[in-house]
Amino acid sequence: MALSLQETYGHGCARLLRASKAFNREPKAEQELRRFRLPIPRSTLPLPGVARAVLLLIGATDHGRFEKTAFEISFTFESTRCVFALRKFGADLNVWLPEDAVDTDANAFADRLLEALNRLMKIAETDIFEPAMKKSVDVGELMLMNNADALRSQYRYFRDGARLGFDAKGRLQQPLDEFEAGSTENDEAVNSFQRSLREGWHEWQMKEIASKEGSFNATAMVNAYFSYLEHYLSLAIAFTAPATSTLGIAKFLGDRWSSKFKAVFDVSRPGNSKSLYDGLIHVAETYRNPLAHGGWDKRGPTASVPLKGIGRVPLMIVGFESTVGFRLDAFDPDGFDEVCALLDQVDTLLASVGGGNAGVWISSGLDVYFEDKQRKKYQAASDEFQRYMYRNLEARDRNTNMDW
Repeated sequence: MALSLQETYGHGCARLLRASKAFNREPKAEQELRRFRLPIPRSTLPLPGVARAVLLLIGATDHGRFEKTAFEISFTFESTRCVFALRKFGADLNVWLPEDAVDTDANAFADRLLEALNRLMKIAETDIFEPAMKKSVDVGELMLMNNADALRSQYRYFRDGARLGFDAKGRLQQPLDEFEAGSTENDEAVNSFQRSLREGWHEWQMKEIASKEGSFNATAMVNAYFSYLEHYLSLAIAFTAPATSTLGIAKFLGDRWSSKFKAVFDVSRPGNSKSLYDGLIHVAETYRNPLAHGGWDKRGPTASVPLKGIGRVPLMIVGFESTVGFRLDAFDPDGFDEVCALLDQVDTLLASVGGGNAGVWISSGLDVYFEDKQRKKYQAASDEFQRYMYRNLEARDRNTNMDW
């Protein structure tokens, strides 16, 4: 006989069940009731699936899924019948209150229920979910959500903004206001001279603004790319590590991007991977790291020393290596183009992971599973992999639309 959820998670459930006394009491005696359907904002309950798990753990009834509905759970709270559901357009709560109840009564009831449910979710997180998660991670039963597209879009947004900035087409560019001519003919020569001065000043000012705007966006671009890179590598390891190996995924996810890169690509020998890895290290140390840590270069903070007869000169405390700490702006157009060229080459390398399987899968937006049987599918020959991927795409579309 299958164990109940309470028996399966008995030790972890004890405190949860003690805290859920307001739930699953006998319903009130039959009376005229009125149903209220209350949408639950995502900000109030961002993880409906966790709420579902908690309700099942305390004895609620699961009615399964059906058209446009991912799940529907019935229970009682304060002896009042309730149904919690996740549908295509969001979560909702149905409650049956006395006939004379009004909307304010229903909203107040829902607030009490959600407050109690959130308390139970915190207990379950500590006593049940966290231990179960650690156990699952240890044996590779883990799925990583694929957010590569969102992170890459952020990178492209800042890259495009930097290009516009350096080309003096950014949002900070301001047109020169028309100069108001004087009211007399005697002022015409003066006005012409002033106008030329103003136009020259405006041109110089716009070049300075363009340089700063390009530099600011390029700095954000680099930070966004490294975030995307680390996320991509975390997914891609499932396509390269032997399917029967123990990944130690918890440690891997906590490693720096450089360790992840070396786990996915062989950088021990000269070659394209090694060259691009070295280029990324240079970009990280020259642009990303100093600006991500208060403007101090980890190779030595920028300081200034007084030179007799000259004044103070900015120097590094150790070494005289090239560093953005010497400059007001991290990027100039040439440096930006060099970094973009490198990142484009890295993109090509990333797309090749697992014989191209990783690039196709990750760019499709599909989540990545780390169980052995899934990793074997990821590393299958091209035809078999393509069939497997299309089946997953079709299943994702059905799940998204809740077409069961």
